[in-house]
Amino acid sequence: MEKKDRIFLIDFDNTLTNKDTTDTIMIKYNKTLLDNYQNRIRKGEINVKEYLSGLLESLTISKEDFYKSIGDNVDIDNNFINFKNQIEDFRIVSAGTYENIFAVLEKNKINIDKKMIYANELLFLNNNKIKIEYPFDVDDCFEGVCKKSIVKKYKELYKEVVFIGDGLSDISVCGVADIIFARRDHSLEKYCEKNNISHIKYDDFDDIIKYYIK
Repeated sequence: MEKKDRIFLIDFDNTLTNKDTTDTIMIKYNKTLLDNYQNRIRKGEINVKEYLSGLLESLTISKEDFYKSIGDNVDIDNNFINFKNQIEDFRIVSAGTYENIFAVLEKNKINIDKKMIYANELLFLNNNKIKIEYPFDVDDCFEGVCKKSIVKKYKELYKEVVFIGDGLSDISVCGVADIIFARRDHSLEKYCEKNNISHIKYDDFDDIIKYYIK
C-alpha cells in the first residue's frame, strides 16, 4: 500500500489550549494537592500517568460540573480553526482524557470525531467519583497514552509524521517523529534544546499554517 504524504499528530493541553485542563479544574477544587503533585513531577518522583490519575481520581464531581469547570475556563487557540479547515489529515494525541478535550471542544462548538482522538477515558461513577481507564497504554511508556507508539503506527502509513506539542508527555516522540514543532518556552522545547534534537519553535497555530500553507 502506498503511503500518504503527511499527517499531523497534535497534543492538546497547552498546545491547542491556552492552559492545562487538568490543572485548571484542580485549581478550583484542590489547589493544595495540585501544588504537591506539580512539585513531585518536577522532581521526577511521579510520571505523567501518576500525575493525572492522582489528581483527577481525587475529585468528587458530576460529569456536568466537570465539563463546565473546564469549558468555562480554558480557551482554544483560535488559529487552530484555520488549521483544521486547511489540513485534511490530523489526529489529537493527548495524555489527558477525552472528557477534558470534549469539554473544551464542545464549549467552542468545534466538531472532531472521537475516532480522530487518542486519549485516556474517564468513568463517572454513581457516587460522583472518577476512575481513569487507559485504552492506549503501553508497558514502557509513562503517559497513559503512549505517544511514541502512535507516532510509529502512523509512520507505517505516511511519508511524514509531524508532531506538535509542548510538554513532558511529548518527549517520547523525540527521535521518532519526522518533524517536531515545540511550543516556545515550554518543556518540550527546552528538552530538545538540551539534547540537540531537531525541532521548530512555534507560538501558536498561525506559525504552523505559515510554515506549510503558502
